[in-house]
Amino acid sequence: MHGRRAYLAAERSGDPLLAGISDFRLTHVFLSAGRSAQAQRVATVAAKALETSAGPDSAPELLSVWGALNLVAAVIASTQGDRDLALEHLGKAETAAGWIGEDRNDYHTEFGPTNVALHSVAVSVELGDAGDALRRAADIDTSPLSQERRARFLTDEWLPAVAAQGRRPGSVANYRIHVTAHIIPALGGIELQQLSPRPPQQLLPGAAQ
Repeated sequence: MHGRRAYLAAERSGDPLLAGISDFRLTHVFLSAGRSAQAQRVATVAAKALETSAGPDSAPELLSVWGALNLVAAVIASTQGDRDLALEHLGKAETAAGWIGEDRNDYHTEFGPTNVALHSVAVSVELGDAGDALRRAADIDTSPLSQERRARFLTDEWLPAVAAQGRRPGSVANYRIHVTAHIIPALGGIELQQLSPRPPQQLLPGAAQ
């Protein structure tokens, strides 16, 4: 109830940034409830509302929220198999991160180049681009982030988005095993070849077995 009152207050305030922050939080509420379609609509509309104010000289707080909304939309679109939409939103997030030029945590969005890179791995995984996901993971400098943060993104954001698409519980459980056993260590800089005798492209959920 408190969250809904805060959301309505933000919408009535007429402040696009405040409304965007509220919408960002609302998308995660919808994702946690398995309502990915609603989360996608909220994220897309909110990102579009902020886009007209986004530019290289915009306040980093606004860019963080705009970028974070696009990241959510990209991940959801990828779980729906919409490659073009996922890459469009990811591209906008990358633009925002480039304009900011550093990792920040405005309004708890944890937005910046590193977080965008982490999301790009998840998008590639869900789109079935196992090789691209591995290359992206290998190129990420995760030193600004804790291992807990890297794990939390994959387990608390990407996996719920996958589950929200109606995947079988057994499949989601298998994804979780791959994430914890292979993807997270890869993001930490451990060579996948050291973890399993299987080819590395087979270690990613969605890859051909």
